Amino acid sequence: MNAEPHIGHAYTTIAADVLARYHRLKGESVLFLTGVDEHGANIQKVADEKGIPPQEYCDQIAPAFTKLWQKLNISNDDFIRTTSDLHKAGIAKFFSKLYESGDIYRGKYEGHYCQPCERFYTEKELGENGTCPIHKLSVEKVVEENYFFALAKYQDRLIDLIQSNPSFIEPASRRNEIMSVLTSGLQDISISRSSVDWGIPLPFDPGQNIYVWTEALVNYITALDYHVDGEKFQRFWPANVHMMAKEITRFHVIIWPAMLMGYGDLNLPYDVPANEFLTLEGKQLSTSRNWAVWLPDYLERYDPDPLRYHVAATMPESSDSDFSWHDFARRNNDELVATYGNLVHRVLSLTYRNFDGCIPQPDSLDEESTEFLIKVSELFQQVNDNLRECHFRFALGNSMAIAQSCN
Repeated sequence: MNAEPHIGHAYTTIAADVLARYHRLKGESVLFLTGVDEHGANIQKVADEKGIPPQEYCDQIAPAFTKLWQKLNISNDDFIRTTSDLHKAGIAKFFSKLYESGDIYRGKYEGHYCQPCERFYTEKELGENGTCPIHKLSVEKVVEENYFFALAKYQDRLIDLIQSNPSFIEPASRRNEIMSVLTSGLQDISISRSSVDWGIPLPFDPGQNIYVWTEALVNYITALDYHVDGEKFQRFWPANVHMMAKEITRFHVIIWPAMLMGYGDLNLPYDVPANEFLTLEGKQLSTSRNWAVWLPDYLERYDPDPLRYHVAATMPESSDSDFSWHDFARRNNDELVATYGNLVHRVLSLTYRNFDGCIPQPDSLDEESTEFLIKVSELFQQVNDNLRECHFRFALGNSMAIAQSCN
């Protein structure tokens, strides 16, 4: 929420939309949730620079996301804001229960803090010259008294979870990275801040605000009327899939499952595909350097489908991928228009010209047609398998192969 929406915000949301539409087409019950986390030092900083309260700033920015998702034809069923009363009620219930379990205690924290990440790094996680491994910026040495979550006690259970469920973290590179973190040894983590004013207070100590990257994780259940143990919560939790980019994987596959384990009677999510990074013309996306494809600008000029297609075709599933305008134009013209569009035009033209718009039932098929249908059926099964496993690039490649064969 500390910047206007750009393509970096869109690519995981588009992937989630593809997945939701796939499961709906299969007749399955789907709840597709997205939203915005609105607390923390970064939001406070931007609001201060604009000279307005953080809540007012969030109220200005949140509609930009909802309107753009509509323009991009994102079919989300719900949109959670972490400043909502629904979320705050769920947070109060969740952290009270975790505190009562004995897994939250008061202590003194000292660590290396990156403000753009809003996270602490250990000494061995820091990059060259002690910089943030993501932003390559200097980190701040922070010492404060706050509350901790007993993360270390769940180390062995987390290792067992990942080893017994290989698909829990994808791709394999992310899984190996997380296993390395776990086997190196976990430490308890700070879950509150006395120095950050913009946040949700701890229900058992209002003088401390909950660290955004523990509070925001709970949105997956607060959006499901968890605070009243409602029908949506009973029906849709645990989540089948959490989709995200790789820099926040650790929060979702270490801290979030451990918090659910500490809670005692909440099931764990099944599958966490973590996308790699998307670059723009070979350079890292950067809002501060104004290096991004800004979605409002894009949608003033182009339709949503070419972007949706290009993002799905280049989804950074197992390695970083690059958005280039040349490739964007090529995929639109050569694939979306010349291959798929050509097929649709041919089929509709032939059907209306020869059969009054109604598909005829053939008496019999010759050998060539029979073999062709078998080939298409096999490709279609590959589309199905790849979508189910969140391999969007492969699924789209299979789909284009069908279109090419049909042409």
